[in-house]
Amino acid sequence: MLTVLFDNQMLIMQKYGGISRYHVEVASRLNMKKEIKILFPSILTINEYWCNSKLNSLYNKITQPLMTKRYRGKWRFVEYTHRYNYKQNLESFKKKYTVFHPTYYNPYFLELIGNRPFVLTIHDMIPELFPQFIKDDDPIIEWKKILISKAYKIIAVSNCTKDDIVNIYNIKDDKIKVIYHGAPEYSCTQIKNEIPFNNYFLYVGNRDNYKNFNWLIKALAPLFKELPDMHLICVGGDIFREKEKMLITDLNINNRVHRYTINDNEVSYFYRNAKCLIYPSLYEGFGLPILEAFVNSCPVVLSDIKIHREIAGDAGIYFNTDDSNSLVENLNDLLGDNLLRAKLINLGNKRSENFTWRKSSEMHLDIYKSV
Repeated sequence: MLTVLFDNQMLIMQKYGGISRYHVEVASRLNMKKEIKILFPSILTINEYWCNSKLNSLYNKITQPLMTKRYRGKWRFVEYTHRYNYKQNLESFKKKYTVFHPTYYNPYFLELIGNRPFVLTIHDMIPELFPQFIKDDDPIIEWKKILISKAYKIIAVSNCTKDDIVNIYNIKDDKIKVIYHGAPEYSCTQIKNEIPFNNYFLYVGNRDNYKNFNWLIKALAPLFKELPDMHLICVGGDIFREKEKMLITDLNINNRVHRYTINDNEVSYFYRNAKCLIYPSLYEGFGLPILEAFVNSCPVVLSDIKIHREIAGDAGIYFNTDDSNSLVENLNDLLGDNLLRAKLINLGNKRSENFTWRKSSEMHLDIYKSV
C-alpha cells in the first residue's frame, strides 16, 4: 500500500495560517481513501484538526514555552529544538512510509529519508522576489533552492507560482504540477461578542510589508471622512505593531480601524456581514481569503495583480496600487450599487465551485502514485 508521511514543521512553527490548513485539509481527506495510508504527526488525530484552534495545540505544546521569555540565543535555541523535534518525529516512523511530504522548507530530512522520494509544495516565491522583506539571517531562500533541486515532484499552488519557480530556478516545466487549494467548508452565523457597528470593510491575514496594509489605511483615511459610520476590521495576523498604531493615530482613524482575534468558525461571520473584503497585496502565491469571501457571499475588491486575476477572475473588482483613488472609486461604486454587489456575490459563489479540497486531494494522490 502507498504510505505517505507528512512531517510536523509547519504545525510547530505556525500558530495559525493557510499552510497548516492546506496540509491538514489534504491529509484528512486522503486518510479516508482505501488505497493510501497517511501518517500525520500530531498530538491529536487528523480528523480533530478541523480548525486552527486545534492546530494551536501542537504549536502551544512545543513552541510557546520557548517563546514566553527573553533570553540570550533564544532564536537559535528555538530553531535547534524544532529541528530536534522534526528529526525525532521522522525517525519514529523509520521505514513505515513510501513517500515523504514535508510541510515546510527546512531540509533537515534529506539525511534521514534515504532514497525514498519526497514531494515539495511551494506556496509562493515572496522571499526570492522581495528579499528586502526577509531578515539577513533567514535561510529560507537557500533551503528552498536545495529542496527544489532534489524533490521528485513539486506542487505549485497556482500557475502564477509555477511560472515564478520556472523563471527563478530554471526548473523543467514537467517537474511541477499546479494544484489549487480548496474553498473552506465551514460556516458560522454568530459570534460570542457582537460587532458594535454595522458598516465595515474586512481585511484578513497578516500585515507583512508585501501585504500593503499601510498603503490601505492611508488610502481609506479620506474615505472615512466622507463615510462617518464606516470602519475597517482586521482579523488574523498579530496585534497591531507600534508603527501601525502610530500611523493609525497620525491619520486620526483610531476609532475606525479595529482588530479582532477569532477562530476559523467565527471568521465566516465577519465575511458575511462585511461590505466587502479588501485585499491590497503586492504579491501572493494563492490568496485563500478570496475563496473564503466567495463561499461566505462577500464581494472582493482586489489589487490588480496576476494571482488575483487567476483566482478571482470576473468575480472581483480590481484596483491599481499606484493610485489610491482607484481603490476609493471601486469602493464607492460597490457601496452605491446593490445590483453590482449581488452580481459579484453570485459570480463569487459560482467561482468557488472550481476550488474544492476533494479535487485537490485527488490530484495529490496522483502525484504520490507517480513518484
